[in-house]
Amino acid sequence: MARKKVKLAWITNDAARRATFKKRRKGLMKKVSELSTLCGVNACVIVYGGDDSPPEIWPSQSDAQCVLNRYNNLPEMEKSKNMMNLESFLRKSITRLKTYVKKQQRDNKEYERTQLLHEAVRDTNALQGVGTDELSDLVCLVEETMKAIEERTDAHSKKRKPPSTKASQYHGGAWEDKRVKNGDSKGNPKSSVNAAAEEGKVALEKAMEDLQRQPWFMDVMNPTRNSGNTGDQMGVPYLNNGAWANPFPFFQ
Repeated sequence: MARKKVKLAWITNDAARRATFKKRRKGLMKKVSELSTLCGVNACVIVYGGDDSPPEIWPSQSDAQCVLNRYNNLPEMEKSKNMMNLESFLRKSITRLKTYVKKQQRDNKEYERTQLLHEAVRDTNALQGVGTDELSDLVCLVEETMKAIEERTDAHSKKRKPPSTKASQYHGGAWEDKRVKNGDSKGNPKSSVNAAAEEGKVALEKAMEDLQRQPWFMDVMNPTRNSGNTGDQMGVPYLNNGAWANPFPFFQ
């Protein structure tokens, strides 16, 4: 059975408070003794009670004095390096929590972008009502995904590139070289990883093409279209001119 969580608050009952003090003081002494034995470090504990009784010292007064003298002889910078009061502790905790919140926000945004991309691949109508910022993030994610596919495909091709195999045949007084079947024009066999990467690239390109055909999408991405702009080219806020003609420039 799990122990009930103790409420950290002042114990109003005097007898209960004294009993808790003795019990926890004994536990503290035991923990410091274990720390000193297991890690081979010098440590001491000085605990003052709530009354005028002399303090409880571990391991002994002389040993505790040696540890305190060693600490007092340290430079001020070294002594204050690990010292912390309540204010500094709270500030450190707040900073740590802010960092954690920012990380969670980045992870949540990445998850939302990925979900939006999956919905766009399945059905372009799912992008209706999506704002310009979300669409910009989606385009960036598509480009990052295509770039990652290209890099993994190149790395896999370099890693497992087999030697070229030729088969010669005699035709009309001349020898004709034939490459191995089930491969590319250079005679390199296509692996299942390359085929899967190619299928993923085609699916993403199709989703982007379907997205570009949506009139509402072009209106969102080009707010000047309906504001009297009669130029021949549409201005996309985050891509240079001609980018929609080839949304994946790294696959040229």
